[in-house]
Formats: sequence, structure tokens, C-alpha cells
Amino acid sequence: MTKIIRLALVASYLWLFTPSLFAGIEQADIEQGDLEQANSKQTDSEQASSEQTSSAQEAEWIYYVKKGDTLWDFCNDYLGRNDVINCWKSVQQHNGIGIPKRLHPGVRLRIPISWIQNIPVAAVVEFARGEVRQKKYGASGTLPVVTGDQLHLGTRITVLDGGAVLRFNDGSELLLRHHSELFLQALTTHGNKSARSTLKLNRGSVDVDVPRRQGENRFRVLTPGAVAAVRGTEFRVSAKPDGLTTQVEVLEGGVDVAAGKGGQLVSEGFGVNAVKGQPVQTPVKLLPAPTFNGAKNRFDSGSVTLSWQAVVGASGYQLELYKGADGEAILYQQETAAAEYQFANLPVHAYRLVVRAIASDGLRGRDSAPFHFQTLQKLAAPVFDEASVSYKKRTLAINWSAVENTQYYLLEVSRNADFGEIDWSQQLAETTIAEPLDLRGTFYVRVKAVAEDGRESDYSAPTELKHQSLDWGAILASVAAVLLIAL
Repeated sequence: MTKIIRLALVASYLWLFTPSLFAGIEQADIEQGDLEQANSKQTDSEQASSEQTSSAQEAEWIYYVKKGDTLWDFCNDYLGRNDVINCWKSVQQHNGIGIPKRLHPGVRLRIPISWIQNIPVAAVVEFARGEVRQKKYGASGTLPVVTGDQLHLGTRITVLDGGAVLRFNDGSELLLRHHSELFLQALTTHGNKSARSTLKLNRGSVDVDVPRRQGENRFRVLTPGAVAAVRGTEFRVSAKPDGLTTQVEVLEGGVDVAAGKGGQLVSEGFGVNAVKGQPVQTPVKLLPAPTFNGAKNRFDSGSVTLSWQAVVGASGYQLELYKGADGEAILYQQETAAAEYQFANLPVHAYRLVVRAIASDGLRGRDSAPFHFQTLQKLAAPVFDEASVSYKKRTLAINWSAVENTQYYLLEVSRNADFGEIDWSQQLAETTIAEPLDLRGTFYVRVKAVAEDGRESDYSAPTELKHQSLDWGAILASVAAVLLIAL
């Protein structure tokens, strides 16, 4: 009898503590309106809708049941709780589980994030510029975000000015633009075969690039009004200030968008405005990419004006100026109604500009090809050697200072101090001239340097010269007077 009792106790222990659990890990900080429905068989659109309407919960990790894992090892390895029995009971009660042995692979179980020993890293900051702040799970204050930071599950990132590029564990990259707030809600990995990321964009705009992979590679961006779900694509999402409207623009692949009942698949080259609680509108074709005018790509530092061909149907344009040929450092973002823009006070550097047209419904079109250009140190203005400036015997003789990186000098002569009309000009490779000219009265000279790429210096300060005409009447009278005296 004693042996039977012992065997029964061992069998009961194994039955209770070795259920097949936890295929993978989905970490999620569930805010109000973001709770997933456990064990559901919903479509993406239906699941997205339920995520926005459920009640508030504490931050959680979500685990998927998998054959071979044990709850005993899980409590020790992940939750750091030596009291395995109480750990198991807590998990059972929290998830409303009746009989743990009847759990099947794929069932989702929730674990409050406060139970987890080490909160996992959700993303790495590849670049940050401007005023970017982070608030970690459980923290009372915020910290600055800098390049190289590891962002953990439950972190909220706010960009007040500038921008940040985040890289996630599935290889996805996200550009968080200025005046935006992003919440790292959920991240799941199942070995190396698939990945799932869910983020909450409370306000602002993001650009997302999700790599294509086999299996269940899915990336979702939630806003207060909608959900965009993808498997591998490049797209933009904007949460408008009204808290109701979400814009989705698909540049590559496809995105499932849901805002209320049902949803829409937005294909490559299309966009949609989704309003919370309303059926998603039919996607519309994005405006084409603008084309830049002209081939000049080297400018003096300071003010630079660039233009592009107007796009039919555009009500305006969005510009993004980046520092460097390939970097993600957004220096400047602006909207303009005209098909040109003047940048003021650009320092010496290499830049690239991307422009997209904006339709009347607010959807942004395809990106232009990047326009690469450089700003260089402005050429110095030549300076006349005043001692060598002369006009004698009908010959103009001038020397001036040499200017680096100059292809030629342009010397101009005018009878007007404002050079409203040029009487004579010449291109010169040297910094000196002795030119026979027939000039009368008062005249002015100036010179400027011109580089091989067409950049020009300011003109030198103009120099005034005078040619004194002979008064032959006075001369003859003087000669006559001398002759009379001599006679």
C-alpha cells in the first residue's frame, strides 16, 4: 500500500509540474486598449480591434505553450522564483487555468512583467539626434536616448526634436520622427525562424522597414485609432493629433490596416486614412516621386536653394534633409507649398535631400531619389594691390591677391559705381593685367574669383580711376603766350 501511495504521489507531481509549456516569448506592456485576447482564433483585423477595446492590465510577457518546456524550469530561469509551487499557482490563477496538463501548444499565457527577473532588451538605438527621451518600465523619471542605448520592454520613447533610429531583434528598423511618442509594447521570437513585434505609436510618425522572412514574421504598429500589421514590408504610419485618424502609406509589400469593423489590405504604392471606430477607407494610389531640377550639386556654405518639378495633384511637399551620403541623421524636416525651398545657414558638409508630395487628403507620396549635394567654404574675394592699380598711357595695369581653388578671375570695368552697365570685362587665369584700353573720364574696376564647379566669390571692393583729358585750347593759349614773350 505504501508503495502504491508513493507511486501515486510521484505521478501526481509529474502530472502537475511537467506540462508542455512556453513555446516562445512575447513581451508586452499592456496599456489601456492594447490587451490581446488569449487563445483567440481571430484574423489580424479582428485581433487588432480587440487589442484596442479591452481593459487596462499590468505590463506583461506573453508566452506560448510548446511541447518539451517545463513550468518548473521556467520559474527558476525566467522568473527567479525558488518557490516553484507558489510560482506555478500564481501563473495558474493569473491565467484562469483549470488543469495545466490540458494546455495545448500555441496557447498563450500571460506573466506580469513585475514577476520577471531580468526585463529583456527590445531594441537598440542605432542613431539619435536632438531631444530624445526614454522612460523605462517602473521608472519615475526620464533619461536621454543616445546612440548605442539598449531599450527594454515597456520603455516609452519620446522625440521632442530631432529623431531616432531603432533596430529590433528581428532585424526591423524604425525611424521615429520629431514630435512622436513610441511605446515598446510587444516583442516575440521563436528561435531563429520567426519574429513578432508590436509597438504603440501614441502620436507622431514612424517609417518602418521590416525584412521579409519565411514563417510568421509579423510587425504591428498600433495607434490610438488603428493597427497596421505586416510580414515584411516598408511603410509609414502617422498618428494624427486628433487621436482618431491614422495614415498608412505602403512603399513596399503590403499592410493590413484595421480601425473598427473589418479592415483593408493596403498594397505597395497605395495609402489610406483610417478613422477610429469607422470602416477603413478604400486605399488610394500614392502620388509619384518628385524629380529634382538641375545638375549643380556644389554650393557655397550658407543659403542654398533647391527646386524640383511640380507633381500634379500635390497640395504641398515634405522635405527631409540628412547629414552625410548614407546616414540616418535627419537634420531638418519641413513642409512647403512651393516646388522649391531655400535652406539658410547650411555649414560646410555633405548632405542629401529627400522630397515627397502631399495629396489633398494628407497622404504622403513616394520618396524622391535622394539628391546629394555639398556645401563648401565660400571663395574669398580678391583684393587689389592699390599700389599697382593705374591707368597710364591708355594702359590699365592692375594686380590682385590670389584665391585658392580658383579656375579663373573675372575683371570688369564700368563708368558707373554700381556697375549697372559693364563697359569691358575679361576672364583671366593670372592675377595681373596690363591691357591697352581707351578709357575716358572717371571709371571703376572690380574683380571676382570663379571656381571650376561654378561657385563664385564676392567682388573685390571697386577701385576708382580717372583719365584726365588734355585741354588743347589751354595748351595752345599757353604756347602762344610763350611765343609772344620770346618775340
